[in-house]
Amino acid sequence: EETRDAALLLHVVEAGASDRDDLMHHVDDVLQQIGADEVPQLVVCNKIDQLDDHSARLDRDENGRITRVWLSAKTGEGLDLLRQALQEYFPEHHEQLDYIE
Repeated sequence: EETRDAALLLHVVEAGASDRDDLMHHVDDVLQQIGADEVPQLVVCNKIDQLDDHSARLDRDENGRITRVWLSAKTGEGLDLLRQALQEYFPEHHEQLDYIE
């Protein structure tokens, strides 16, 4: 029930996982089964430090909305981009998000 009522779901995936897309589809199937498939999702691709191209970045859709954040929780690279993404999704909570370190 909490999932269906969420304002945003953070879908954390391992950036370099060979089966990343399959795992994401599986999660999407589960969300559909529980009636939460309409809840907005922000995909967080973690462990970019293990990739050849380990640049932190944001991906946006055709409307300019952030859809993916590429980061490394281990090194901290890209955490500022996650904070930026959350601020864009929740501009009314800008001050509270400033405390996320």
